[in-house]
Amino acid sequence: MGETHERDDIMNHIADRFLSFGFDRLFARLPVIAFVAVLLVAAGCSEFHNGLGAYEQADYPTAHQQLKIGAEKGDSKSQYLLGYMYQRGDGVAQDYAEAARWYRAAAEQGHPAAQNNLGLLYYNGQGVQQDYEQAAHWFDRASEAGYAKARTNLGAMYLSGLGVEQDEDKAKHYMHRAAIQGDPNARYAIGRIYADRKDGEQAIRWLTESAEAGNVNAMNTLALIYDRGDGVDSDPALAVEWYRRAALKGDAPAQG
Repeated sequence: MGETHERDDIMNHIADRFLSFGFDRLFARLPVIAFVAVLLVAAGCSEFHNGLGAYEQADYPTAHQQLKIGAEKGDSKSQYLLGYMYQRGDGVAQDYAEAARWYRAAAEQGHPAAQNNLGLLYYNGQGVQQDYEQAAHWFDRASEAGYAKARTNLGAMYLSGLGVEQDEDKAKHYMHRAAIQGDPNARYAIGRIYADRKDGEQAIRWLTESAEAGNVNAMNTLALIYDRGDGVDSDPALAVEWYRRAALKGDAPAQG
């Protein structure tokens, strides 16, 4: 397991409060959870490693049994993965309250992915009462630990003003840090901010990096920029190329 399992950006309707130029597509694919490769190499209790091995083989009953033992012993990695199973409903009835319980146990021990996911549960009101301030708190905790996805999420909250005072400079600060760490959604968000300001050079830089990492929204935005000549010289050929690449990724508007 690796980076392909990281699906933990802020939810779609936060984008409704963003700037113009199509920010409604900023987080359109609604990723909600984080599952990080660091789990594979971290030292920990034997129950965690047994549980992780079983999880990777889709032996969910064994995974749940082993992780529950590890979690009850206080192992943060077991607590995190057990929360992940409850959030997804892997081998257990989907239960956001149980997910929040185990994420919180791991988060309070400093597990950054658990902190990020607990923030998302607060953001969405899943298993806990919706609380944007708590969401921002846990994103901030994970951000301080260097977790890139949380920095993207915290930046999005500063951009929207949910749970924190709206501050575009802080939004750019957190998203820029996440972008440097390689988060394609952060690169996309920064690119969109520059696009809204008609700073074509910076917009193209960040959007291209995001698009090359596979972000379909960035591909479509690049196509729009080149099609309309927003902040750059119009380039119909490049517009068609980016629309084509977005369509190959399965994007319905691009296919249309």
